[in-house]
Amino acid sequence: MLVCESTFASDAHNANCKNIIEGIDARLQVDVIESSFQYGIQYAIDNGYAIVSRSTTGLEDSDQDEGQLMIDSGGIAVHAHGSNGYYEELNLVTSVGAIVSVRDVDGSYGLGSEFTLTEYTYESYVTPYMAGKLAKYGLDYPSLTYTQIRQAIRDNASNGGEWQEITGYGTPDWDATEALLSSYVT
Repeated sequence: MLVCESTFASDAHNANCKNIIEGIDARLQVDVIESSFQYGIQYAIDNGYAIVSRSTTGLEDSDQDEGQLMIDSGGIAVHAHGSNGYYEELNLVTSVGAIVSVRDVDGSYGLGSEFTLTEYTYESYVTPYMAGKLAKYGLDYPSLTYTQIRQAIRDNASNGGEWQEITGYGTPDWDATEALLSSYVT
């Protein structure tokens, strides 16, 4: 997995993101680069990374093309929806798209919010947490695509598979997601 952070992120921030992901499952290996999101996606594709996690700087509609490149390459990108403040993120992301966008329970919200995670109180940390969960499921269920895994998380989130403006699909129910994913491969 690749953690792609902006050059404004501190070494401590990057180390925390790496530790969050690796703490989810001992099999997860994380490399960190500091670059633009677009460069990070291309770097991931060129070097065989399945997941890109980007917890710094807000997501924009213009990033969706790179997210689609990850999907087309068999991977997925996870990005912080916006910032750690509780405010509506306007005009930057107009819909849920190719990139998994996450927010913490009191983080920014808007039309591009896909999931609301409660494991941490900063979008900078729920982003690698979501990336780590996707990576773990990818290792546990290698016959499934990340798109299928993402849909299982949506279907089992607190909003019952329905998108809502502030919380997106809601808070993932990891146990229910695990049960659904295991039913696909038995």
